[in-house]
Amino acid sequence: MLRATAILVLSCMSGVVLGREFMGHKVIDAPFVVAGGKTVVLPITDAGPIPAEDRKAKVEAAGFIITRSKDDSKIALIVWTFGLTNKSIKSIQSISVSEVAPADVEIPFVNDDAPQLQDKYWIGNTTPLAATRESVPWLFADGPSTFVFRITINEPANDSREYFQPAWFSSEAKAHFREMIARINGG
Repeated sequence: MLRATAILVLSCMSGVVLGREFMGHKVIDAPFVVAGGKTVVLPITDAGPIPAEDRKAKVEAAGFIITRSKDDSKIALIVWTFGLTNKSIKSIQSISVSEVAPADVEIPFVNDDAPQLQDKYWIGNTTPLAATRESVPWLFADGPSTFVFRITINEPANDSREYFQPAWFSSEAKAHFREMIARINGG
């Protein structure tokens, strides 16, 4: 099946933050107010977010794809996709992803109660949603859009790890995705 797909991801540049540079870009600490009013400070560059990581796991992807509906090839869908590498967690019981900014209230996106990792890599996707002005107004709005996602890895014995991952979509990238949507929808 013909599938128009694009991925705009935190294209998780496999680099290392050296000093206050990441892949040749100056790193700054940016505050984000997340659901519940808490402020988290996350490292970013002028080229985009830096992958959240620690010695146990690394976020590799936080973005979306635009694709055609399997039921009707003239309907564009948006699917959020997330990926992470397990560096050293022995047993993962579940992985969840929620939007925590710009939302005032946490919005669950993925809840994987039986995560399957392939070569230590996990991918989680949302249910496809029609890519319309009504369902994803931010994509059709002027200006860039920034999100923060909370990715929670639950281990046995109620241990959990949280990673806050920003994702930034420029005005130009959003315009490209709108063009893709229009082509798929026949307009």
